[in-house]
Amino acid sequence: KFSIRDIMERRVGLDPSVGYVTPVGSAPGEGLVLRNSLSPHELVAKPIDGEYANAYQLFTRGGLLLRPTEPCFGSRVREDGRVGSYEWQTYTQVSARVDSVAAALWHLSLVPRAGDGKRFLGFFLKNCRDWMVCALAAYKTNVVVVPMYDTLGPETVGYIQRQTTMPTVLCTATELKVLLSDGATAFATVLISGSLPAELRRAATAKGLSVLTLGELESVGRSHLSLLRTLAEPSPADLAYLCYTSGTTGDPKGAMLTHGNLLAAVGMASYPSISVFSYDPGGPQEVHISYLPLAHIFETVVMNFCLFRGAAVGFYQGDTLKILDDLQALRPTIFVSVPRLYNRIHDKIVGGARAKGGLAGKLFFK
Repeated sequence: KFSIRDIMERRVGLDPSVGYVTPVGSAPGEGLVLRNSLSPHELVAKPIDGEYANAYQLFTRGGLLLRPTEPCFGSRVREDGRVGSYEWQTYTQVSARVDSVAAALWHLSLVPRAGDGKRFLGFFLKNCRDWMVCALAAYKTNVVVVPMYDTLGPETVGYIQRQTTMPTVLCTATELKVLLSDGATAFATVLISGSLPAELRRAATAKGLSVLTLGELESVGRSHLSLLRTLAEPSPADLAYLCYTSGTTGDPKGAMLTHGNLLAAVGMASYPSISVFSYDPGGPQEVHISYLPLAHIFETVVMNFCLFRGAAVGFYQGDTLKILDDLQALRPTIFVSVPRLYNRIHDKIVGGARAKGGLAGKLFFK
């Protein structure tokens, strides 16, 4: 296996820091059609430094292979109502959790085939470790990930559930309260990330919902890991991700993305002339803060690329107004955002400098 630098410098003769283009044709009245010189004859279909058939292999042949004992997913510890430092699970630990979740989903028949033959798993919560562990379990066993914004109301969640007929959804106790509202209780099973108050479990049971915490699910899965040997991994053509719009302009619409689509996106981002990541496996580990919604394809592509490159991913505490506190605790090397949030951070920093005044304020604005 050759490194990307080797491919570009030795085998292709290109400087990896430069984005080269090659003319591949033109049409009357139009300009030249240009493509990246590393892929002049076809669109990018996968990362250029290996063979990958599905999104799960980005994890196993990427970060798990490169950095098995290094941090993979981190969350901030909560003690006595206060948020502390980040607590980490290694790539190997995450892999073991993924296997346990995947085995339990199949052993308990929580992801049965829908009418079109596909299997779906719903995600209705903010970014967290459990979100990605369950997503990787779905990728591994050819189950389609169906994320829903945690801000959706019961009617919209119910609409997506009825369209996919998925019986199982992952959420926290907060989102479970929404699911217990009229219009969103068509799910059969709810998987709970985090703690679950006894009264809320009783309310869910009274509504006819079967409730399992992630801890309970993983405990079941650890006793049935042999089941995974009977399951085939998905191919590039298999559906991986059903990306729904937020529903602000009518009923949500689901974009159908295959494993091949996700591979192509990571493949594009793996080109050194485009990527902001280090592509030296022996170099320092990159650190990413995950707070843009995983229900949006932007953060999903970034997340897949992080796992492919062996980055450490720290999840925010769930409140974008406290993102600066998370940034100070995590000290990420990569910060992916959108203009609205960049402006909010800028305004908070500038406002703080103005409020401080004195010499510090003068130096800041000098």
